[in-house]
Amino acid sequence: MADGLKAKIKKDSNSHLDSSLFEFSSMCRHPLHRAPATGNGSMKLKAVLVICMIIGSVVLNSRANALPVQTSTSIRGNGSTHIACGPEVEKGSCGPWKFTGKPSAVVTAGMFKAHHILRIGADQNNVYVGVNARWRVPMAGEMQNSGDQGNPLLVCRAQDAACSFVKMYDSTRVSHIIGISGLNLLAEIESYKSDSLNRFDVSYERSFDSGQTWIPVKVPVNCNQHRSCRLVFLDANRYTLLATDTSAPSFDNWTTQIYETEDSGMSWIMRTDGAGLSGSHWDAYVGDRTVSITLGAREHQKAILTIANNRDELALEDMKQLHGDVVKLIGNHDFLYAQVDSGTAENPEARLYAIAGHSANELWKSESNVSDALATHDLLLIRTWDHRDFVLPAGEFRSTLHISKDRGATWMTYPMPDDLIDSLIAVVNSRIWVVTQKAVYYLDVR
Repeated sequence: MADGLKAKIKKDSNSHLDSSLFEFSSMCRHPLHRAPATGNGSMKLKAVLVICMIIGSVVLNSRANALPVQTSTSIRGNGSTHIACGPEVEKGSCGPWKFTGKPSAVVTAGMFKAHHILRIGADQNNVYVGVNARWRVPMAGEMQNSGDQGNPLLVCRAQDAACSFVKMYDSTRVSHIIGISGLNLLAEIESYKSDSLNRFDVSYERSFDSGQTWIPVKVPVNCNQHRSCRLVFLDANRYTLLATDTSAPSFDNWTTQIYETEDSGMSWIMRTDGAGLSGSHWDAYVGDRTVSITLGAREHQKAILTIANNRDELALEDMKQLHGDVVKLIGNHDFLYAQVDSGTAENPEARLYAIAGHSANELWKSESNVSDALATHDLLLIRTWDHRDFVLPAGEFRSTLHISKDRGATWMTYPMPDDLIDSLIAVVNSRIWVVTQKAVYYLDVR
């Protein structure tokens, strides 16, 4: 099968290779959407990822002489992006990125990526890392996907440059810290079935002592079956829950209910009426007593609605001001931004708009794919990836951070070092946390 794939790709022209590379990028960056989730789905998923590695290697080699060499200025403007971070040593050397420790290692033979294995949550001084060891590749003779030790939750502290255990979960449960305030933690718990790596139910729990003890958080609806939930931590006692009903066969008919608690989940108040809002929680922005959501699904988006202090207002009604579809809303207490997909599969294009005064003002535009957009009071951050530039041995596409500290008026470009491309990112104030399968780093943007 591998030889057949290689022969098929090698005989294509360069234009066909561009198309093959894009199809490869779509399948291999999101394999969970491409493989069955029950029965022998786990084995099929691993097969998909092995094929991805073969295709990526062949396409990269085939394009080596066809693509121009792309060079970028490093973060400090004095070198290339090929910086060796060296996580195998006690203090890695990764330019201005500062080493903060090593999370629990999971042997995957290079088949799985950071977004499969890691779940992260951060504050200014600490990053919590939940490790999904179910993705570990079994050694010869092993039958199970997870070891007897289970799935650890760790905390990596900037001041110590080291990671330590918080709690060890059993092999069916993975912890994702979604809120931190002092000693208070809020976690989403993913509960997996024994026959699947990618289908899970969710529940929530909280801690008042930095994770030493945990108490279940009761939510007002069933967040599994035909409903998807997103719980947002506002402070030690206040959470907002967005629950999207996904039972309708069409995205256009999905609806979302909004609930709030001010006593850590002991009681809840529903903020929406009737069947809820026409939209989903995936692109919504949740702030302090504020929720902004896109009404309608992708091509049929009708407006951006903001609910603030129990009052509804259309933040943007003329969606034609946005050249494309809203992928995600981000913001802080004072500002709202829309990440928009305005390109095609073969010719990606992304934009960021500021939404204010019922108008949309374009702040940023790129002919790259966007993997994430984040906002704090101190900065805007957009992470892009280039489907024309595949990086080995990371097994990922070239990644760049675009950062603004003046609300989008000017932008800085931060090419990611090769060793940090396969990673998850969290932003707190002006600090960017980067967590790879091998090490944790942070960068303070000045």
